[in-house]
Amino acid sequence: MIAAICAGLDGVPLAVELAAKLSASVPLHELADRLDHRLDLLGGLRAAIAWSHDLLTAAEQQLFRRLALLPGGFGLDIAQVVHDGEVIGLLIALLAKSLVVRENDGRFRMLESVRLYAGERLADHGEHAVTAERIIAWLCQKSEPGVSSSILTPEQVKAQHQEYDNAAYAFAHLVEPQDDRRLVLATMLLRVRFDRGCFAQAGAVLMQVLHRSPADARYRILALEYASLLASHEERHEEAVRYATEAIETAESGGQEVIMCRLFRTLAGAHDGMGDVSNAAKALRRSIQYGVRNGNDVSVAVSSQNLGWRLLADGAVDAAATLIDGALPVLRAHARQDVVAIVVHTAGCIALERGDLVEAGARFAESARMTAGTLRAALESVEGRGLVAIASGRHELGVRLLVACQQMRTTWVVPPEEWWRRKTAAATLDLARESLSRSAFQRALGAGRAMDARHALETALDSEPVRHPALSDRQRMVVELVARGLTNAQVAAKLGISHRTVESHVHNAKNALDVSTRAQLAAWARSH
Repeated sequence: MIAAICAGLDGVPLAVELAAKLSASVPLHELADRLDHRLDLLGGLRAAIAWSHDLLTAAEQQLFRRLALLPGGFGLDIAQVVHDGEVIGLLIALLAKSLVVRENDGRFRMLESVRLYAGERLADHGEHAVTAERIIAWLCQKSEPGVSSSILTPEQVKAQHQEYDNAAYAFAHLVEPQDDRRLVLATMLLRVRFDRGCFAQAGAVLMQVLHRSPADARYRILALEYASLLASHEERHEEAVRYATEAIETAESGGQEVIMCRLFRTLAGAHDGMGDVSNAAKALRRSIQYGVRNGNDVSVAVSSQNLGWRLLADGAVDAAATLIDGALPVLRAHARQDVVAIVVHTAGCIALERGDLVEAGARFAESARMTAGTLRAALESVEGRGLVAIASGRHELGVRLLVACQQMRTTWVVPPEEWWRRKTAAATLDLARESLSRSAFQRALGAGRAMDARHALETALDSEPVRHPALSDRQRMVVELVARGLTNAQVAAKLGISHRTVESHVHNAKNALDVSTRAQLAAWARSH
């Protein structure tokens, strides 16, 4: 409770000191519950902030109070909007008096105690309504690409993530209940929550706003699209198809061709969720047709990836490869890394189907590295490395990776798509069981079950799944460091990997080079 109070007060020494004195007469839980009224509760706090505020010029005071409606922090762009003019000099003055702080990412924010005081000054000057309107309009502008373009750029997605807290505050406190712009704010919130993996509450809010909005609301198409995506995530597949179809029909009647590529892709996903493979493929082909017609190269590439995956699952490997080969260069140049990683993984699957294990292993490794910051997103690429290992005869490595991934899927409740499930099914492990001794197979099973997600990813990236007389790049690095006299622990620290992974590298390098001691490894390194 004490830690929560200190955090709520931003760790400001004066505020914490005043709260500590007050805690002698006010129970801690009541104090924590009333932090929104801290300026009344902690009388000396208001006086301290007021003293700094009164030293500001009139222009500095005006910017100061208008920033009160941006609890999620702000950059220069929105600060200029709320002030209606240049702000760099004014912000420098506010920084000097500790009335705003600068974050590591370059954005600014007000400590909560200061922001509450600024909000009081904003109300005193009657500027709340005009400031709120400027912020709402600017946030809607940030969401505008979703209404008027076929795909969001990485920069546009980043901006929506940065402004999430401000959008949530605007939705809850600034925009009027009857304002149609609640639709776009609610959609923006859900869009960000999808990326963060926890979207149920945001989805419920969007649906409430959508059902209350008029049929001709400007942002209704965007809201319908995200209602479809939400329904697909929640396995309400018939609703997903219905919402996506309504979005397409509304866009068609309004002549909004530019976004049709994206909307048909959403419809394809809804059909796919129902297991309606035929209509999913038809929708993707319509998506590509609209995208080509309107010059939406990036959106066409995304739809080509989705159709390529569908064709691969149906056994049309060459047709899938043609689509993926065309999509990958475009997405490498223009798409977010997580999107590129999906296409690279599909390229790995195509290589696996064609029996090109070296290419497949390289593609899966590249995809895993791209998604290493989000372990769940790297799951299928780790599985891919496991499949390559088993197919190339490295059965123990393959078993360890596939068993570790099975556990992750169970823990995270992430079932595989049907085609991928067949690739990673028990039959693959049966092949390894037949190829290994009973003790070796049991050892591999135990090692896989003991792996956490990070160790599995490290193992997938640091182990060479295809048998080759030369060492992998990472193995060479480890051997070189061993040759310099470093211990396994020192090697692990230097390379930023686990001690267990280093032990595995040393063991595998000895096997690959047919040596038995560290001295022999060092001799090999000196001669190579």
